[in-house]
Amino acid sequence: DGLDDLTDNAHLYINKFDSFFKMLEILEKEHAIKQNKAIIRKLPAVGRSRSHLMADRSPRCMAIVRIEYQNEGYYLLEVDTSDGRASIATKIISARALALKGQLRDFISEIDQGLLSNQFSWPKTYFDALVGEGNHKSVSHQPSKNEGRLSEVDIGRWAERFNSKLLE
Repeated sequence: DGLDDLTDNAHLYINKFDSFFKMLEILEKEHAIKQNKAIIRKLPAVGRSRSHLMADRSPRCMAIVRIEYQNEGYYLLEVDTSDGRASIATKIISARALALKGQLRDFISEIDQGLLSNQFSWPKTYFDALVGEGNHKSVSHQPSKNEGRLSEVDIGRWAERFNSKLLE
C-alpha cells in the first residue's frame, strides 16, 4: 500500500510538495497545529487511467501527514499537481472517525482506486461511508500561475482557508 515502503527515494519527490509544506509551517507557527513527519508515496496505476503519472510521465505522488489541532487528530492527503495538468483539493480526514474503522493504511488502496478511477477526484461517497459525511473535508488550493508553485502571499491565504475549514 506504500505506507510502509521504506524505499529511500521519497526525498526525490519532497520538493514537489513545497507549497503544501510551507502552508503547514504557517499553520504550525500561527495556529498551533502540530504535524507528524510526512509519508510520501507514489500513486499506483489503476485501470487505464494515466492520472498516476505527471505530464512528464514521472510518478505522481501523494503526501500523507497526520496533524493535531485543538486536541483533535486529522490526516491530510495531498496529491502532487505541480505539473499543472490536474487539480485536486487537499483532503482532511478525522483521525477519530477513521479509528473506529481501522488505520489509514487499511484503506489507502481503496482511496487510490476511487481517486484514480473517478476522473481524478476524491471519492466522496466512499469517504461518507468510511468516516461519515461530516468527518472529511476538502480544501481547494490557491490558484497558481506557475504550475503548482504558490507565492508566499498565496500560501498564507491557503493556510487561512485551511485553518477556517478545520474550525467548521
